[in-house]
Amino acid sequence: MSALPISGCLPGRTGKGNGRHVNRQRWLLHTVTAGVLVVGLGWATSASADAIFDFEGTDAGGTGSATMQFSGVGTSELTVNLDNTSPTTLDDGTENANAPGITGFGFDGVAPLPNLTSWSLMAQDVFGDSTLIGGSPDSGSGDWTLGSFMAGVDLDFLPQVDTGMDGALFNPDAAGLDELLPGGQNAVYFTTASLILNFDGDFTPDFDDQFSPFVRMQNVGLNQAGSLRLGGTPGDNGIPTDPIGEIPVPATLGLLGFGLIATGVAMRRRRS
Repeated sequence: MSALPISGCLPGRTGKGNGRHVNRQRWLLHTVTAGVLVVGLGWATSASADAIFDFEGTDAGGTGSATMQFSGVGTSELTVNLDNTSPTTLDDGTENANAPGITGFGFDGVAPLPNLTSWSLMAQDVFGDSTLIGGSPDSGSGDWTLGSFMAGVDLDFLPQVDTGMDGALFNPDAAGLDELLPGGQNAVYFTTASLILNFDGDFTPDFDDQFSPFVRMQNVGLNQAGSLRLGGTPGDNGIPTDPIGEIPVPATLGLLGFGLIATGVAMRRRRS
C-alpha cells in the first residue's frame, strides 16, 4: 500500500470528503508529534535534580555560600552534588581576600532508615582532575569520612591537623590564591564535589529540620578568621513534595506520550 499524502486531495477524490480525510491525516500527525514531544519532556525531566538548596552567611567581613543538589530522592541510590560558590572578594570590596572552605555537610533521613551499603565522595584536585577523597570500604585519600554527628545520615569532615582545614572543599575561583589556602600534609580540593550513597532500600532525605541539609565552612573572611554553620534554603527546585509517589512525574509524562503515539498509530491503521 502506497503512503498516504499528508496534505492535498487524495487520488481519485474531490470535495468535502477529501477535506475531512486530510484533516484526519493532519490530526494523526499532530497526535503522534505531541506524543514524541511529551516522551522527550519526561526523559528530560527525569535527569533534573529532585531538590536544590542554597547556603549563605557572613563572618569576619567575608561571605560563604554554596549550593547542594539532590538526585535520586526516594530510591536506593542518592546523588548529592555540592558546589562552593563563595566569592573571593570581601564584603568591603577587597579582592582576592576571601576563600571559605567547606569542612562538613550533611542531612537527615526519613525514618525508618535503610542500611547504607556503600558511599563515595569525588572532588577536583589542584590540577582539575576528579579524585576520590572518601568512601567505603576505606578508599581514596581518606580526608573525608562518614559520621553520625546529627540524626540520620550525616557526612562530616574529620580534620587531620589542628586547624581542621586540610582536605576542605573550595570554590575553583580560589585555586590561585595560595596565600589564603591552608598548607599541610594533605591536599585541598575544589568543587563540584559529588557524593553517591547506596542503600539496601529506598532512602528519602528529611528536610524538615533547620540544619538538614547543612554546610559548615571555615577560613572565612579577613585573615581567614571566620567560620559558619549554615542551614539550607530551598533553591530553584524547592523541596520535593512527593519524592516517593507511586508514579513520578517523568514516568507519568512518558506514559501519556506513549499513549498519544499508540492512539495515532491505531487510528492510522484503522483508516488504512
